[in-house]
Amino acid sequence: RYLWLERQLKSHFRNIDFRSTSFTPADEVIINEFFNGVECRALWFCEGRDGNQVLVMNKPPTPSVTKVSSESTGHLYVLKLASAPVNPAQSISDQVLVGDLPIHMSAMEHMTRVTSEIYLPIVTNPRLKGVWSEMIIKDVVDGFNGFISNVQIIQGQVEGATRLPLPPDSAILEIQEPNLNFEDRVFIDVAGEEAMANVDRIYVLEGVIITWTKQIKAVLNRDPENMLQDLHPGPLDEIEFW
Repeated sequence: RYLWLERQLKSHFRNIDFRSTSFTPADEVIINEFFNGVECRALWFCEGRDGNQVLVMNKPPTPSVTKVSSESTGHLYVLKLASAPVNPAQSISDQVLVGDLPIHMSAMEHMTRVTSEIYLPIVTNPRLKGVWSEMIIKDVVDGFNGFISNVQIIQGQVEGATRLPLPPDSAILEIQEPNLNFEDRVFIDVAGEEAMANVDRIYVLEGVIITWTKQIKAVLNRDPENMLQDLHPGPLDEIEFW
């Protein structure tokens, strides 16, 4: 397991001469809790401020302990897929998930971009029409769009702001008429596809408006007098609140 972890670290932190013997006793305690324990489900690795060592943590690193520069390779995380010890008799790659987090991006922002730019194009791939039925594709896409909206909302809550989730571009872009040569002799009912796409776009936009309405009502239902009680607020405080 340590050799597997060493390979992951060497592949990610290429500018550091890393060996498994570089782990300190405190690092080994955290790693053993991850591999053999149940409660610890995540390991975080980052460059130290001197840029010559890899720090091991069981929680996301903070800027005060990690190197922040344009040359930084970002954080590496290892997540267990289940609350159970990692079985060395089985493939470790089947029991954990390995990924990286850019140094200048929060975990929620990274999750938002990954779901929108990587997973959403996979879910909306036209080739799935030959594998799944239209009903299944619609249910999967609707559920995934809802998940992306919830991630954007939670990201705003983490940042202390009300973030109105935007619909994915693929759900509202207009269908363009294909550029075909006359020799191709292919006839496509573009008007029919456009009509169906308009129905789907309206459905998506209506769902977005409903979500926005709920968020706006939740903000308007807040009582500024109670939130600013005993703080002797002035006009600028109320402007900042709204």
